[in-house]
Amino acid sequence: GAQSLEEVDEYGERLNTFVKGLLATHYDFDFGDEQIMADDADVEEGVLRVGRAPYRVLVIPPETRTLLASTVDLLRRFLDAGGRVIVFDPAPDMVEALSEPSLTDLWAHPGVTRLADRSALQAALESAVPRRVSLRNSLGQEAGQVLYMQRRLDDGTLAYFLFNGDRYNGYDLELALEGSGRIEEWDALTGRIRGVPAETRDGKLCFTAHIGPAGSRLYVVDPTGVPEPTTAIAEKTGFRQMRAIQGAGFIGPMCDFTRTDPNVLTLDMCRYRMGDGAWSEEMEVWRAQNEVRTALGMRPNFYNGLPQRYKWATLPHPKDGTPVALQFRFVVQDVPAASVSLLVEGAEQFDIRLNGRPVANRPTGWYLDRSFHKVTLPALQQGLNVLELACAYTNHMELEDCFLLGDFGVSINRVIIAEPDQLHFGDWTTQGYPHYAGSMIYHGRLVQEEGDRRRVFVHLGEYEAVDVAVHVNGTLVGHIPWQDADGLEITDYVGVGLNNVDIEVVSSPRNMLGPLHLATGREPWTDWRSFRRTDETYTPDYVLKSWGLFGQVRLQRR
Repeated sequence: GAQSLEEVDEYGERLNTFVKGLLATHYDFDFGDEQIMADDADVEEGVLRVGRAPYRVLVIPPETRTLLASTVDLLRRFLDAGGRVIVFDPAPDMVEALSEPSLTDLWAHPGVTRLADRSALQAALESAVPRRVSLRNSLGQEAGQVLYMQRRLDDGTLAYFLFNGDRYNGYDLELALEGSGRIEEWDALTGRIRGVPAETRDGKLCFTAHIGPAGSRLYVVDPTGVPEPTTAIAEKTGFRQMRAIQGAGFIGPMCDFTRTDPNVLTLDMCRYRMGDGAWSEEMEVWRAQNEVRTALGMRPNFYNGLPQRYKWATLPHPKDGTPVALQFRFVVQDVPAASVSLLVEGAEQFDIRLNGRPVANRPTGWYLDRSFHKVTLPALQQGLNVLELACAYTNHMELEDCFLLGDFGVSINRVIIAEPDQLHFGDWTTQGYPHYAGSMIYHGRLVQEEGDRRRVFVHLGEYEAVDVAVHVNGTLVGHIPWQDADGLEITDYVGVGLNNVDIEVVSSPRNMLGPLHLATGREPWTDWRSFRRTDETYTPDYVLKSWGLFGQVRLQRR
């Protein structure tokens, strides 16, 4: 029943927590399926083999209560051959869901290590099997947030991919990677390859490195290559800001700027009516459509239930052709000088009117998606504007939010205003661009003196972006797509005199398309339910994702 399902889900979460702890020890492991092991596992020379994969230690997770009889037989043979088993108390006491007293003798075998909790797991593994990989932080502990993958290629080359699962903190690491020969770091972002000075100790290559928040590293070990001399000075992989900064210029906190896309005002709240009926109260477009479909006896289409939508959505319905109209209202404080466009999906199926004036529904282009049609609107008027979209509604139709596009600003209370002349560092959604979906280019300057041979790097302060691109004198130098890639070198693009250094901050359509009314803010994933909230997680206010440069940009010479 429901209680059993809830208990299973809770156990699943506890098992996930245990697996995270096992990953943090930096020992490779696989999950063992008892039924597969019954058919394909055997013990050879003290090693448990499942197919061609050899294992020297077997870990039985906490809360395991029962085992297959074939697994118990395999464990006995593995232990008698010198294998090691780690089990958590209370140890399993059933075989195929029936009590089995003989398991007490199995868990008393000298090759079994019994643990009270997972805090002792790393020490138990280290005493049972030699390490192949160690990733220790500056405190000498395994850096549990940094995970790795080791691959042995056909030619004997070893590849190591490291990933920092911590979005907010970087780590100074002491690495010990199985292998010998030459180790190189391959930068997957730039394509640069550099040798890494490393000492060989106990069959491992040992060196230090820094990995930034959510950063990654790719190391390749060539057993036949010539090692990088350990006398070489390793390049600093992380920038350390000192109390006094020398040789630096700064961009911010006020900047001239350029939009790459038109600004947007999302229209997701409407009134509706059917035929000549009265206008409804204002509500979200999806709610209006749901009320229309309920009144017409049509299935809801805001989610893909069973039977799936494609099986019935294109079928004719007796109420196809019912007149339905949506009304959107918005306020203009400063009338835009240039024309404004309406962005609507399937423009030609609507009769469009703005402030009572008919609007040609012929598309003049598209934005973001080819089905999002641009329709040129007549001039907006100061004060209240009323936009109406009328159609002959059918079972196949899906009414969507629509949008205004143009050269205008949008105030925090969603009034169309004039655009600012400059952007201040901080969230641009509060500076006239709450629903903007493009990039902002912040314009900076750098003066380079003749004879200055120092290298120049761009270091960003705090920011929120999908990607950051850096342009110098109109040329794209490179990208900073994540924090660990900060410190982009621009030396080769800087000339003597005044240089234009432009920082392009790339956003996403999140604040344009939504979800816009999640009281919880960001959630772990987004699906149709994120846009269709009716419980306490819904708010009529607009909850937006912040975008922009927040901290000073430093142009560092060294």
